[in-house]
Amino acid sequence: MKTTSLVIPIFAIFVAFCIILFSRADAAQNRIANSLTRFHVIANSDLPWDQELKLKVRDAVVQYAESVTRAASNKVEAEATLKEHLPDFERIANAVLQKEGASYTAYATFSHRYFPTKAYAGFRLPAGDYDAVSIILGNGQGRNFWCVLFPPLCVTPVSITDANISLSDADISVITEDDPEIRYRFFLMELCGKITHKISRK
Repeated sequence: MKTTSLVIPIFAIFVAFCIILFSRADAAQNRIANSLTRFHVIANSDLPWDQELKLKVRDAVVQYAESVTRAASNKVEAEATLKEHLPDFERIANAVLQKEGASYTAYATFSHRYFPTKAYAGFRLPAGDYDAVSIILGNGQGRNFWCVLFPPLCVTPVSITDANISLSDADISVITEDDPEIRYRFFLMELCGKITHKISRK
């Protein structure tokens, strides 16, 4: 009985903490997400051959995607082009799979989905929901590959401050500042998000 009486206030404190944390960070994450389109390739499995094949599909699709979005001046234009070319991404991915003798196929989607905190060359994106082109290979049970498709940071990463991205100096500092406090804040955001997501599904 005492244990139960303690659990409720502790849980309430945790929920309150998450609300405060999200209220401060959610707006910044939304602004960042509204300036980026991410790319996501899910391997068939974690077997070495499937993981190697995932990277070959990545290279082929990214090369084509960056060529067709080169003229885009903003995220809206880039995403309209990406959605238009989804069948092409799927065709290219399947051509790679067929060439390599895979027994499975790929399909391409465009969705608004959750991503964990992810570090790239020179910057770190907070956990949260982002628009993304996803390529799912076979059963889609293997480790993922992530990068940023717009602005084009997959093949030749450039400084996030030099990319075609509209963010305030404060938001830029959030994703480029590599210090323990920001990494810890990202970790807490992700932890709160996972726990509250699990609770909401019960």
